Amino acid sequence: MNIINEQEIDDEINNYGSSITLIIKNGTFNDYGDESCSTTSITFVAVHNDISGEEDFNKEGIYSPGDKVFFAKHDQENLDNGNEIIYNSNSFRINQVVNHHIQEQDYVKEVRCIKVK
Repeated sequence: MNIINEQEIDDEINNYGSSITLIIKNGTFNDYGDESCSTTSITFVAVHNDISGEEDFNKEGIYSPGDKVFFAKHDQENLDNGNEIIYNSNSFRINQVVNHHIQEQDYVKEVRCIKVK
């Protein structure tokens, strides 16, 4: 028996979230090692939170004030390291994605991002 179902979490994200643009990067390399990159963009809803730099997950000092955490629905795809999120006219590079789950079921994705300067 589930204490909470993923639809309840998805509804909360829809209610409190903002529209986010995800830039999906598809890169390839030629025989000489030159990179070619194409991009695709999609829009989805996520709840954002500012990173202060004092968080427990930031013991290595990777994140600093101005960076963000986005909470996305459990089934949101393409949240891969290196892809970018555009929020409020600012660009953030996805650095880490944490799947939170209860009773072996995914409920929300925590997307930790570094602001692109």
